[in-house]
Amino acid sequence: MRVRIVTDHGLESMGWSATKIFCLIVALGAAVGPATRGLSSSRSSGIRTVLPAVVRAGAAYTVTAGSEARVVSVLVAAGQRVEAGQLLAVLESEEVTRAYERARLRLQIAERKLAAAGGSAPAARIREEQQRAAVRSLEASQHRLKDFSMAGAERAYATVKARLDGIERLRAQKLATDGEAETARRDEQNEFRNLQSAREHWSRLGQEVEAAESQLRLLSIQLNSAEDTSPLAARLEYEEAVALCEDAAQKVKNLRVLAPGPGVVLSAAPDPGERVLAGTHLFHIADLSRLNLEARVSAAIAGRIQTGLPVRLRIPTDPPRDVDAAVSAVSVAPDSNQQSYVVRATIANLDWSVILVGLEGAMEFSHLER
Repeated sequence: MRVRIVTDHGLESMGWSATKIFCLIVALGAAVGPATRGLSSSRSSGIRTVLPAVVRAGAAYTVTAGSEARVVSVLVAAGQRVEAGQLLAVLESEEVTRAYERARLRLQIAERKLAAAGGSAPAARIREEQQRAAVRSLEASQHRLKDFSMAGAERAYATVKARLDGIERLRAQKLATDGEAETARRDEQNEFRNLQSAREHWSRLGQEVEAAESQLRLLSIQLNSAEDTSPLAARLEYEEAVALCEDAAQKVKNLRVLAPGPGVVLSAAPDPGERVLAGTHLFHIADLSRLNLEARVSAAIAGRIQTGLPVRLRIPTDPPRDVDAAVSAVSVAPDSNQQSYVVRATIANLDWSVILVGLEGAMEFSHLER
């Protein structure tokens, strides 16, 4: 007996479609599973943040004039390396010198009063030493004034002035060139400055003689007076005179401008002969042995960065170099200009011959995602 099985074509098609859909679902599940596990791993492992960072000098110094003075000489030039304590320039100030002489005189008088009021040193011996010192100072200043002569400077200026006048007359007659006239004019200006300097020196010598004479007269008046001074008042006056004398001596010392630290001179002082006011910037010095890279971050990031956190720095050399370092400082208050926090990392300078200060590098650090 033959049995024939009849199948419905619609049901057969539906069966194959369900099989295909089931296989597709299985394939998608297999593909989505690994991707989901990879995203979770990325979140747990953390992310890295790269921020622009500006290169700064490890230390910078600005040397200013302590008082109004005239520049006598400048001993360094821009781009020159200097050491701490190296002499940079020499200044000259009549006001500072006179103030120091007055402070010394006041201190001597205060010492005499203190001794007369019951100080430890005998009053007679102090009085004699003060008189001898005043006489020596007067004699020395008189000798300096007598030995100084302005004749050489005056003759030199008269010679170049006559030469300039002659060349100007020849140029008017078309017998001299403009270059010759300009050279003669520069020579005349140089000799005139030399003559002015000689006159200023002669004036200072005269003022020193006057100051020494005044000091001797005041000592004579004070030493011959019989004023009664209490020990306490004498002590207070003496201490005040000591403080004033030390301050005046420091100002005299500051006329020799010294480097506050090692580094490279970025800008030089005014030319010799120029006058500068108190507070005038004379030198800018940068210590390039170490470099600071500074990155500005938001408050949220700054709160998650601590000193000592490892970072990787991108140094803007050619080609750029990566250096491992650590955070050296994080600002505790927002920057007043940018309203951001500053993260700083310090490294040794890789190459002194390349000026990197002011260029932009990068700072890369990692933190776990919250």
